Amino acid sequence: VFCLFLYHSIGRVRLQVKVLTAAPGSSVFGNGTHRPLKAGMDIANGDIIKTGGADGTIIGYVGEHTVIELFESTQVEFSTEKGEKRMMLAKGRIRCKVAPQPSGTCMIVTTPHAEIRIKGTEFTLTAFKDSTKLEVVEGSVELIRRVDLSSIEVQAGHYVVASPSTKLIPVPIKTARGWTELIPEAFSLKEAGWKHDIPNEKFQKGFKLQDNRLEKAMTHRMVRIEK
Repeated sequence: VFCLFLYHSIGRVRLQVKVLTAAPGSSVFGNGTHRPLKAGMDIANGDIIKTGGADGTIIGYVGEHTVIELFESTQVEFSTEKGEKRMMLAKGRIRCKVAPQPSGTCMIVTTPHAEIRIKGTEFTLTAFKDSTKLEVVEGSVELIRRVDLSSIEVQAGHYVVASPSTKLIPVPIKTARGWTELIPEAFSLKEAGWKHDIPNEKFQKGFKLQDNRLEKAMTHRMVRIEK
């Protein structure tokens, strides 16, 4: 019984990752369970989030300004290895704003076709059936094609498509899709070790803890940044 308990405890390592908003029809799979995704939930090592037919699921990392938006029909597994954040995008599309990572580390996101390494930037990643598309809005991102381990550094304002049959060539983005920072206007989660108090006129979100329950009040709108 003790060994079984220890196994499940190890398998449920908390990642300091929280669900900020959950689109209708989204679910989380982990530890042999399947649950509807809800705002305020903790995500554990190995948990898989699947979204339904709606955009708007947003995941945040505790203690830093890193947020991940999952679009409709998307599947992402969250994990950690050697102190580095990892995600596996099996299908669908994610938009990420990643805070600068600790020295000597990076966030790693894999798809069936590529692996990307992020030290702090903003980008969109889409996993199609036969290819992966990386669009970089800010900073730069390293992409490694899994089939032959060839790599490329993609700069802001460019995209690249990774597939077995195409060359890794960065292409300028005519219209770079950006977002205002997904940072709360008054976000305070002291019990979770996460506290941000950053004003943002275009994106406002407030969370507050009352009676150990996470209560949410949110108004937001995405913006297009024309370049």
